[in-house]
Amino acid sequence: MHNTKTVPVTHIEGVASQQDIARILAAQYAHMTEEDARATLSTVNSPVWSNDELMAEFEVSHFNPPYVHVIKKDSGERGTVAFIDKPRLYFAFQAESKDDARTA
Repeated sequence: MHNTKTVPVTHIEGVASQQDIARILAAQYAHMTEEDARATLSTVNSPVWSNDELMAEFEVSHFNPPYVHVIKKDSGERGTVAFIDKPRLYFAFQAESKDDARTA
């Protein structure tokens, strides 16, 4: 029997590399339908966006897996969202702090 417990991205320790986090997320969600993955992600990270929903709300600056650097279209606020590839969903918007903006 396999352990199928899903660990929200917000609970993954900072000692893991971004590549490790991407692999963990891919392994956890690859077996799920988009509907199941969205429901699971929504329990911890709200909102969850499809590709079309993300493009409607954000301008994409660049990808740095497992994160996408974005700018909110309505406010100009910069930040990141995490994403999973299959199914392709975006979640866990994290606004850029004022200190981050000065060093970018």
